Amino acid sequence: MSADRLETSTHQANYQEGSLQTDVAIVGGGMVGLSLALLVAHKIPDARISIIEHYPLDTSQSHTKKMYQPSFDERSTAISSNSATIFKQLGLWCDIQQHITPISRVHVTDRGHFGATSYAEQDNNNQSLGFVVDNRWLGYCLAQKTAQLPNIEIFAPANAKNISFHSGGATIELDGSNVSRGASHFPRELNCDLLVVADGAESELRQKMGIATEEDDYHQVAVIANVEFEHAHHGVAYERFTESGPLALLPLGARNSASKSALVWTTPKSKVDEVMGWDDHTFLTNLQSAFGYRLGHFTKVGERHHYSLKCVIAKEQVRSSMVLMGNAAHYLHPVAGQGFNLALRDCLHLSNQLAKQQQRGEPLGQLQGLQEYVANQQSDQWLTVNMSHNFNRLFTNENKAAQALRNVGLLGLGLFQPAKDTFFNRMMGKGARIF
Repeated sequence: MSADRLETSTHQANYQEGSLQTDVAIVGGGMVGLSLALLVAHKIPDARISIIEHYPLDTSQSHTKKMYQPSFDERSTAISSNSATIFKQLGLWCDIQQHITPISRVHVTDRGHFGATSYAEQDNNNQSLGFVVDNRWLGYCLAQKTAQLPNIEIFAPANAKNISFHSGGATIELDGSNVSRGASHFPRELNCDLLVVADGAESELRQKMGIATEEDDYHQVAVIANVEFEHAHHGVAYERFTESGPLALLPLGARNSASKSALVWTTPKSKVDEVMGWDDHTFLTNLQSAFGYRLGHFTKVGERHHYSLKCVIAKEQVRSSMVLMGNAAHYLHPVAGQGFNLALRDCLHLSNQLAKQQQRGEPLGQLQGLQEYVANQQSDQWLTVNMSHNFNRLFTNENKAAQALRNVGLLGLGLFQPAKDTFFNRMMGKGARIF
């Protein structure tokens, strides 16, 4: 019997016994969980990978169907050049770039103050400053790719009810149905060498394991919607700081002709009901007042959603046979647009570390190896988290001295190119290692 046939028979036997052995079990099938699964499969082709997702996950050939997974909603994500390189390594970029908008310039202003700065392709060796993609399309591309790989198995909808750790790894008690690939039985439990917790900022598993967090509630809510306006955006991304918090517009559609952007408008929690209750005309009128007329008049707003903003940092990212990833490890304010890009770099370096351990014959859940991964990513995480946190704090501070400081800073960026390069390179994640 060939090794492949033996592997298939073993899987079927395990299903029938109510358990399944896998190398890496990922709880959370959002953008981070799917990206990590693809990276591990790319770095360790013979690894068995299982994804456990609470919501149904559409892996059909039609991207017109609803994904169900809430990460793949109407929001859009800014993808850095480093993230694009990672997706190219996975053979995904050709699909993703069918619906991206390259960013030609980033324009930063402070409402009611003189400080302003911008950074363009000409400052970046004539390369795009990043790319904008809607989450639904990105989720579709990721789900399609995972469905094509025989060593990735998706359990959705399914829940990780209980987790127990032992010397050989972890055991996950499952509750769910509708196993992908038509498996004959849904396993009662998964036994894995490494458990990856990627179930979001409010991670239930992180709480069950007693992992403490450092939290900073910004008392802000992000209101998101797609908006249209008179003039073409020409690929410009706008970041405008207002009295209520940052306001961002990310360009969507054809760069030179489209007049549509993804809006992220920060407002105090105390005012969210009022903002969400505005009719479209009132919403656009207030948006116009906050943003100005750089794009002409706002003409249309799509369906609106909102979510709370805070900084959540796990005090432990790894334990023996366990690692936290994505928002479960660090949940950031969207002001700099680097939350997913940081998580994707984490995924890359974790998959590299696991490949090293496999080559050395070490267990994938070995604590020393996982600690090595955290040590290697510590600087990148610290810089990105603090940039996001401090940037938001500085530009929502109404203290006169703070206002003066930030405006002098923005003015200085416009006058001193080296300072501008350093600042925007950090915002774009260019200083981080991806090899």
